[in-house]
Amino acid sequence: HAAADLAAQQNEGDQLLTDIRLFTVLTAINISGYDNGLGSPSDSVVRRVVRGDLNDFRGHSRTQLRNFYQQFLRDDPVSNLTQYITFALTCNGPPSFEVRANLPTDLPPSVRRLRALSPILSEFYQEAGIEELWDRYQPAYDNEIARYQQPLIEMLLRTGAYLRFSPTSQQMRSFKIYFSLMGAPNQVTSRSYGGEIQVVLQASNKLRLDEIRQAFLMHLLDPMSIRHAEEIAKKEVLSRFALFAPALSEIYKSNFQLLVSKSLANAVDVRLSGASDADKQAHAEQFLKEGFILTPCFYEQLAEYEAQPESISSYYRELIQNIDPKAEARRLQNTEFVQEQPKPASQPARPQLSKLDRLLNEAEGYFRLEDLEQARAKFEEALAESGGRNAQAEYGLARVAAFEGEPDLAREHFQKAIALADDTHIRAMSHVYIARIEDLMGNRQQAVEHYQLALDVGDPSPRIRELAEGGLEDAFGVDREEDEEQESQQP
Repeated sequence: HAAADLAAQQNEGDQLLTDIRLFTVLTAINISGYDNGLGSPSDSVVRRVVRGDLNDFRGHSRTQLRNFYQQFLRDDPVSNLTQYITFALTCNGPPSFEVRANLPTDLPPSVRRLRALSPILSEFYQEAGIEELWDRYQPAYDNEIARYQQPLIEMLLRTGAYLRFSPTSQQMRSFKIYFSLMGAPNQVTSRSYGGEIQVVLQASNKLRLDEIRQAFLMHLLDPMSIRHAEEIAKKEVLSRFALFAPALSEIYKSNFQLLVSKSLANAVDVRLSGASDADKQAHAEQFLKEGFILTPCFYEQLAEYEAQPESISSYYRELIQNIDPKAEARRLQNTEFVQEQPKPASQPARPQLSKLDRLLNEAEGYFRLEDLEQARAKFEEALAESGGRNAQAEYGLARVAAFEGEPDLAREHFQKAIALADDTHIRAMSHVYIARIEDLMGNRQQAVEHYQLALDVGDPSPRIRELAEGGLEDAFGVDREEDEEQESQQP
């Protein structure tokens, strides 16, 4: 117990967090028309008081914020709030609130559409004195953390112990829980950033431990499904049964790997519950009827896992291999799926990517591996998917052509990327690449023009400034090519 307590003390400072970015973004939308859950018994006093504090705020940024909020308002109140939470946890802190990325697909889709919020938010932060408000209401946030601290850390340690993760492991420590008091109450938002799941809790009279445990289980288990994708693919014949489950979210129907992760998380959740064996079995069957087709299979297998010494990380492959498609098909043929879930299902934390984004991500992956043929094929497929108008696909095809020693074709694709791109990084880097092509062909004047154009784009990346200013000073040539080769492969 002492070791567990010590681990809890070490972890709590890193894992239970408040964040001025969340406070600023959600305060901004609160004065711009966002009023979901206002006046609810569970709503935070802080939210009401901060709105009152800013009731008479008439700074220049207020009109801009209202216009912006109306422009990007979503019909579904949960996804409307979620897009701003995702933005807050992706952007830099004050005063810039800048969102930086080398490529558009490096950002979640919801953040891409909100990028223009950064300068408005920066102005609002200064005009409205947000830092002073943030400091003033810190005690309320501290109280919320204190309310959760003991039961939450006990739950995390118990769940981690069942899966045999060390309390000090990276997987345990990288799970982050943010406390927010400015959104509609009773909401738990889970989102995946860089392979780590972060949970944002809004005000609630009831501790939301069940939702947090589900997010935590996905945080621990989902990376294993990615590592064992090949093994999982052998069982994908079962995915067709999920298509007949009306209550199952489309994201699970279209992503068998994610469905496997969620089915296993549900099974662990059932095993950890304090219910009787009969109730546990019934609960696993209920998950099956909702469309989580492998939950009973995993529930049964976990009894064997519990009886052996290995961690879930080591045992995971065996869990997947032990799925018997014929036996599961028989089980599923006799299943009567429910029409709707008894309670709203939490959305999966993995970003839901469009086909275009998925193709671009795959293409960039092949490019990083220097598999130029596959990269070109995927970029071409992405270009076709976009109707022939996608800056990142053109930029990708240009880089492939440059590495294959086809400067004229590369220049043509870079020019198209410049014409199509809203993204400043793609525009600026395309100019840098064209400038280098011109330098190598002895066209110094055209090269200088493009280095200057790269600077004029105004991208904040220090790397682009370094490349462009270096190119203005010295022509890019054979004597520098070897030194630059590695850097040029960066997007």
